[in-house]
Amino acid sequence: MEEGNKIENRGRRRKVLIVLAVCVLVGIGVATFWPGEREPEYNGKKLSEWLELCQAPDPSTPQDAVRNIGTNALPWLVRWLNHDTPAWKNKLRKFKFFDRAPQRLQMMIWARERRSWHASEGFRILRGIGHPAIPELTRIIDNYPADSSRHAIYSLGQVGGDAVWPLLEVATNKANAVQLRQCAFDALATGKFPKVETDEEHMSPLFPILIPYLHEKGLEQPTMRLIGHLVLTPDVALYVSTNAVTSPSAEVRVSAIQWGAKIATNTAQLILELKKCLQDSDMNVRQEATNALQKIAPEVLTTGVKDL
Repeated sequence: MEEGNKIENRGRRRKVLIVLAVCVLVGIGVATFWPGEREPEYNGKKLSEWLELCQAPDPSTPQDAVRNIGTNALPWLVRWLNHDTPAWKNKLRKFKFFDRAPQRLQMMIWARERRSWHASEGFRILRGIGHPAIPELTRIIDNYPADSSRHAIYSLGQVGGDAVWPLLEVATNKANAVQLRQCAFDALATGKFPKVETDEEHMSPLFPILIPYLHEKGLEQPTMRLIGHLVLTPDVALYVSTNAVTSPSAEVRVSAIQWGAKIATNTAQLILELKKCLQDSDMNVRQEATNALQKIAPEVLTTGVKDL
């Protein structure tokens, strides 16, 4: 009797799963095939098809196709990117049967998520052509902590140009989550921005803005990576180094010493900071300071330490 109940229960669960799978397929079918505004095309293929082909080992031809579609692609890329995985899909993933489902079915279920990721790739391909989408991408950042927020930050980094300002606003806004600010700093450091030019007489206004974040927990290293992306003249290198050697992050302090020893020209001020670093609590910082002094002022290591 008990065995019969177990068999009956398994049968009911199987029916529930089948009904659920049918509902999912119907929903996907409606979303996929319901007639609507037509995607932009190039040489007989839709934008979404070209973006899919961009994942191939040699993506040069499909990337050229996306560039030929140009600004006509932007409304679609923004729409696809502004999507977050619904809760029911995450629950569906936990069912044992899902891993055994046909690959084609799985691809259909996760089609919108793939398009969202492809949209980010579309902005990477278009780069500066995506400039008109900056306001919309900036608004999508407000979706945090949803994935679309991070996709928008990445895409702004790839667009470059004026996208530096909304990203900088996100990065420096203390009301934002640290993780979100870290993403914005990383997008600024790794994005397609021209190096911020500076010269002996005019320092980029970004440096005074960024220096305080060398001392904010969780943001020290992303800030240092971003500063490394900018143009450093000898005087600016000294300015950054003397501010960074007091950062809470030992990694940042090491980088500060390396930059100062390599680029800075005001040896007297630099030596003073390096002598302080010989007493640092971190062994790597002390070693880096020793290496730097051996290179630029070896006499300090034998006669100058007593003056500390």
